[in-house]
Amino acid sequence: MILMGVFLDTNFYLSLVHPKDSNAKRGGELLQELSTCIHGLLYTSNLVIAEASTLTAARTKGNSVILQDLEDLFFGESNLAEILTVTGDIERETWKLFIQVNTNLRSKEKLMSFIDISHVILAQRHQVAKIASFDDHFDRFLTRLF
Repeated sequence: MILMGVFLDTNFYLSLVHPKDSNAKRGGELLQELSTCIHGLLYTSNLVIAEASTLTAARTKGNSVILQDLEDLFFGESNLAEILTVTGDIERETWKLFIQVNTNLRSKEKLMSFIDISHVILAQRHQVAKIASFDDHFDRFLTRLF
């Protein structure tokens, strides 16, 4: 049984806090849609936090206001999602799918990162079928909201 819910990806968070992000407008629209709870519970992971914080700091040159906004989305009053943790058994399962997806690639575009595959595994483990992401490589595993 697949439950209603959405996994929030790194680039979704970036679109919410970085006004120059190419997906900023759509991220805001998607946030409004998600806030209606029409899609159910929201989830993210400790690896999304690591990736989003690093990318945000790099792309905004460490803008403290933007980093504070991101912190608030993860841990503050504006917290969006339950944070799932990638543990050892999930890493092993991720590795298996990583090898399956990335062995004998025909083009670089089809490469899928270990972190993104861990999101797929977490979503599957928590019976979540949707993802808020602007990356189309999730399409073969999860329904992407756009």
